Amino acid sequence: MSPTVDEFLSRCTQFARLHPAAVLAMPEPELAVDPRAPAHHLRRTRERARARMVTTARLSLKPTWATTPDLFTAMESATACP
Repeated sequence: MSPTVDEFLSRCTQFARLHPAAVLAMPEPELAVDPRAPAHHLRRTRERARARMVTTARLSLKPTWATTPDLFTAMESATACP
């Protein structure tokens, strides 16, 4: 049984969280599709899945504020040149 669109998008997002570098390096996805499905629906679903995967992968690789060291003390930050 094939997944619904929401299940497919959820699985794409989960994969992107687990393998962000692979998602950013992979080409456009090739999907096995139902030949009875309308072309515009398939294209829109593929575009949504790709966009969601890339966004999730980028957010997964983005350093959090807690891991980014603060190179200035509060006083140095206040007097630093813009």
